[in-house]
Amino acid sequence: MRADSAAAAKQLNNEFEAIAAMALEVPLDTDELVRLKEQVAKARATKVPELTRALGVERKRIDFLLTHTRMSVAEMETNTEMFTWLNRFGPIFEKHEETMGAARMMSESKLRDQIKDFKASLEGLAVDILECENW
Repeated sequence: MRADSAAAAKQLNNEFEAIAAMALEVPLDTDELVRLKEQVAKARATKVPELTRALGVERKRIDFLLTHTRMSVAEMETNTEMFTWLNRFGPIFEKHEETMGAARMMSESKLRDQIKDFKASLEGLAVDILECENW
């Protein structure tokens, strides 16, 4: 049962770390921005609640193990890390929102610049067309 608990704790830590890494990722372009925003929203809505339930189950298992066995320092450190994830997610998701907001502003600015350049190009083409018509 200790081995099962250790494996479950490691698995939960890995899944929490994967969500955190995804949430803290900086998008390089608009497509990645949209993809990351959707993935993090999905993780917050479905995966984090699942992991929270699994954490409750694991807490009960650890309560039993603490009553009937002795845990190693490594097991206790892994368990401590596992139980601190929910508290760490608040700042992680806040940082994600900040990063997405900044990336969105950069993408919108870039898009405005592209629209401005496109309009200038169209105006140049309109002048060329007028010159061709008057020739």
